[in-house]
This record gives sequence, structure tokens and C-alpha cells, in this order.
Amino acid sequence: MYARGVMRVVTFFLLFSITALIPLRGNAQSETPLPRIAYILGAQKCGTTLLHRLITRHTSVCEGLALVHELQFYGKELHFFDSPSRFSRGKEFYASHFRECKSTKVAIDATPDYFYNFNDAMENMKLTYGLKAFSELKFIVIVKDPVERWISFWNHFRLQKFYKGLNEYSSITNATETLMETSDVTPYLDPNNSCQSEGSCFWVNFLIGGLYGKWLRLWLDRGAHPEQFEIVFLSELVGTKDGTIKTSHFVSRSLIDRLTDFLNITRFPESQVPRLSKQNHHAHLDTIDNDVKERLDRWYAVGNCYFASILSKHGIRNWTDMMEASSGWIPSPAICERLGFDEIGAFDSEYEALPSEYEYEYEYNGGSSDAGVPEDVVDSEGGFDQGSNVDIPGAVVEDITDSEYERSGGGASGILFLAIFCLTLVFVGWKTAPRRKPGGLSSGTYSRVRTRDVDPDEEKRVLLGD
Repeated sequence: MYARGVMRVVTFFLLFSITALIPLRGNAQSETPLPRIAYILGAQKCGTTLLHRLITRHTSVCEGLALVHELQFYGKELHFFDSPSRFSRGKEFYASHFRECKSTKVAIDATPDYFYNFNDAMENMKLTYGLKAFSELKFIVIVKDPVERWISFWNHFRLQKFYKGLNEYSSITNATETLMETSDVTPYLDPNNSCQSEGSCFWVNFLIGGLYGKWLRLWLDRGAHPEQFEIVFLSELVGTKDGTIKTSHFVSRSLIDRLTDFLNITRFPESQVPRLSKQNHHAHLDTIDNDVKERLDRWYAVGNCYFASILSKHGIRNWTDMMEASSGWIPSPAICERLGFDEIGAFDSEYEALPSEYEYEYEYNGGSSDAGVPEDVVDSEGGFDQGSNVDIPGAVVEDITDSEYERSGGGASGILFLAIFCLTLVFVGWKTAPRRKPGGLSSGTYSRVRTRDVDPDEEKRVLLGD
């Protein structure tokens, strides 16, 4: 009986150990090598699809391919690091989307929600690559006038009825006035607030998506380096002040050369410089009243100063160059000073971890490019429930060191060793356990009767219960 009890306990631990191995297979700790991947992080509704289409025309660049059961846009937007269900499928699943990319080519993942750190996308990326490899990745961010971005966002998602919160407003003018009254820009730019991802920030104010400096600062504070970033203004890409696309016009030669140099690939031959085309263009059916639009320009002005300040201080782009590339929506340092702009937070060379939101167990309501929203706030029509009095979650996350990543990677081997040890105990217990005797009587019963030293007739009577 004792041996059987031991076997049961050991078997329980064995099953527990094997079960514990399953998540480790899914958190991208496998040995599957990834191709050299560059990331178009965002920003959402700023031309990521256009930029992806232009870059992937290069013979040294490879785009991802959606799997058979997936929607087509998963070739461009893989949503691996920002979707818990997809991330849990592991590195092999992610690599399978680049199955046709040769080792000599640069693969592209253009998921706009990465820029907004949706579902801890940054931490998932670091877990997948490790800190050293993460620090060598290439990130491209394309931006446009945040006022125009908000208009694109409204018309794209309001038409799709994807974000339920947008349906609370009668028009974009009504939405803009209401959201501006929620707060001015400064509290959202504070690096110590609890608004640290799309999942928490967009509940409070959709306009936060246009505060590019806030999101870039978040990446820099959490381990990315300035030299990993290339910032592109849509207006300099398409060659028009307002960012409108003129079909068949050539892309800016100087910009496309800058991008190929950044990716360490050869420049486009003169005959192969890509032309522009409208393939992901959505008509702006709803526009903002002019007076409200001017107020929104002023609302975003401090945020634009903050963005330019971060890029300039870290040597990512020159301030004067940004003023020209943005066609005017980046203010001059003098105007920023008159606006009362003050540096928000420190710009130290060594960054500390910032407060982060609790981990979200959200899923994607698939079917819409440039979109990924929490599952528990998606209504039956695929809308996003912004909520009225949202309490933004906040928790302090510890700094993640190389040793902690190594420990998390070495956990699989420890549990595997434990499983083998338990399996050995089960085998030994099975070999040494007493065997059942013929006649259907247990060995224990048979042994106890024989030790009484009774005659055969008495033994038979006892066994039959007579």
C-alpha cells in the first residue's frame, strides 16, 4: 500500500511537470531561428501600409505571408507580440509567416499596435529575442500631422464600427471637443503616469494616439536605443504638404535611400524607384469644423514640441530638418518656448523602468487592418467600449536584467529534469511493488491469512466469509 501511495504522488508530480512544460513551448523560448526582421512599428493611420508596400518592392526585402487559415492582412501585420493567443503559439508559429524569406533578405513586420505597446508588446519582443538581440533590431516609425491622423482614425474606424466608444459621439467635431475637454496634453506626456499602452490609454482619450513623443519615449525608457530608430514623416515620403498621395508620383529619392541605408541593403536602382498608389486610402467623409480644428492644433502643439525635443536630444533627427519634413506641424524651438513647453521628465542616457499596466489577457477581434482591441470590451458588433469612468490600472514592473531572461529560458531544462526524475521513480516503484496473486485475491489479503498458521479448511472458511 505504501508503494502504491508513493507511485500516486510521484505520478501527480510527473503530470504537473509535463503540464508546466506546455506554456514554455509557447512563450517563444524555442531554438527556431528567426530571419533578420525589421519592424514598422507605427504609427496607426499614418501610412504604415504605404510604407510597407514600398519597402517590400526591394529585391532584398521579404514580406510575411498569412497562413492558410488567417486573414490576408496578417501578412503585413503579424500581431505576434501584441496578441496573447498568437504569442503563446511560440517562435515557430511566428517564423512560419516568413517561410519563403531567404537568410540574405530582410523580413518586414508592420504591426502598428507595437508602437503603442499593446499587451506588453515590447516585453514580449525582448523575451523572444533576448536583450542583446533586441538592442540590434531596426525600428521604422512613420508619422503625420496628429490632427490629420485623428481625422483618418475617426473615418476609418467609425465607418467600420470597430471602436464602440466612437459611436458615443454624433460627429467628429463633437468627439474632438469632448475629448479635448477631458484634459490638456501635459498629464498624458508624464512618463510616470499609468497610461502606458493602447489598452489603457485609448479608453481614456483616443487623441493620445497622436502623441508620438510619449510612445517613442516609452520605447527608449524600456531598453531601445536611439540608433535603432528611423523616423519618417508621411509628407516627406509622398512629397506633398498635407500628406495626400498623388498616384504614379515617385517616392522621394533621398528618403528611400535613407531607408535602404538604415536597413543595410543596397539602394534602389534609378529605374526601380517605387511609385505611389492609393490602395489603403479612405475618404474623409466627416471633417472637423475649422474653429475646432484650430483648437485641436493648439491642443497637440505641446505634444509636437515634446516629440521634436526627444528626437533632437537623442540625435535621431535634426529639429530644423523635422520642421521642413513635417511641412510645418513640428513647431520651431522658439515657438515651443513661447508655448511654455518645458521638458517633461529627464532625458538621461541611462533609463529606468517605468510604471506599467497590469498584464492584459486580451484577444484580437480580427478582421480589420491596423486594429487590435481588448476582447472583453468588444461588443457583438465588433465595437470598442471606451467606457465612461475608466480606472486606469497601474503597477510597477521590475527592471528586467539579462540574468532574469537567462533564468526564464533555463526553467524548461529544470522542469524537464524534474519530469525525468519523477518518471524514474514511477518506474522503480512499479518494478518493486508486490504483484497480485492468482485467484483474484490481493497479495496483502493472501499474506495476512497465511501468517495465521491455520489449517486449510479453516482458511477456506475465513476467505469465503463463512
